Amino acid sequence: MLAEIGSREYWKRTGHSFVKVEHFEIVDMVTRRTRADLCLDWQAVRGNARDNVHELRLMLLIKNVGRGVARSPTLEIDLKHPLAIFGPGFDGRGQQGLRWQDLGIHRHALQRHAFHSDAGQVVHPDVPLNVTIVLAGTFVRNVGRAWDFDLETITIPYRIAAEEAPARSDVLRIVPDDESRRIMLDLRL
Repeated sequence: MLAEIGSREYWKRTGHSFVKVEHFEIVDMVTRRTRADLCLDWQAVRGNARDNVHELRLMLLIKNVGRGVARSPTLEIDLKHPLAIFGPGFDGRGQQGLRWQDLGIHRHALQRHAFHSDAGQVVHPDVPLNVTIVLAGTFVRNVGRAWDFDLETITIPYRIAAEEAPARSDVLRIVPDDESRRIMLDLRL
């Protein structure tokens, strides 16, 4: 600090010299280790089965890939037909991981949903928070042959935020051909 000039400047040592540090660099140094970084992820869940046709459900999860705790997470998703929220929820009585609010149908047949946390809900690093289940499509089990996924690429635009975590807008993409191994592992097939 240069007190005699009346301004505050911060300097850091780099090798044998000193360089002036900008304000954003100080904020980054102080908060780098403790900032939460949220994203949306998924896990395949088996649904109803009729004969060899099984319903595929996707459990949507909030993941914290940062190092800090994310307090009061909130998530908005846009679902395009045929994707839909599984109304019975996790327990068959409508229970969701976060408080669910249907924001209605918007242009291009998108249905927007919001999920808000109650006071005290947090997402710890590397401990995902189950948010909701989405009906995604069907797959067929042919005895003696590979599974046949009757799915198109699934895209779910989302916006996610939490206290002291940067807000993020992104798109969750699930390409069935590329992700069929992950789906099979999740369903233990």
